[in-house]
Amino acid sequence: MIYKEIHPRAFTLVELVIVIVLLGIVSFYAVPRFVGIADFKSAGFYQEVVSATRYAHRLAVGRGDKVRIQFTNNKYKLYYNSSEGFKDLPESHPVYENEYPDSVNVGSDNLPVNATFTALGNCEDCNGDLTITLDGRKMTIFEQTGYVNSTS
Repeated sequence: MIYKEIHPRAFTLVELVIVIVLLGIVSFYAVPRFVGIADFKSAGFYQEVVSATRYAHRLAVGRGDKVRIQFTNNKYKLYYNSSEGFKDLPESHPVYENEYPDSVNVGSDNLPVNATFTALGNCEDCNGDLTITLDGRKMTIFEQTGYVNSTS
């Protein structure tokens, strides 16, 4: 019987290491461009603003008093009603103030604007239905009910 000598065809360790390093470099630079991390940050911040607005609405109904959320060109902030007027919401609340990231474009021309929710849940100073636009995503606060509708 004649035996053939088998020559294994495989990569060397050096070749494998070079390929892994090159894949790591390419993925470090290329993947974030394909995935669009900025879009995720923008969508996440939009959801944060919607949640903070809904929280202000629930807090007003729960407290039985007015709660205000103020939207400016660079941040949003929550306030509660006291005998001395509106005061900053204490920092112990989950979402009370945050600045818009540089990547987020606030498209509402009517800023700064306040949305003050009453104990009945309606929006006192919305002057009709109030729409805030963040990077093309619209959030509408309905004056009569205080309902916050988010459309992506």
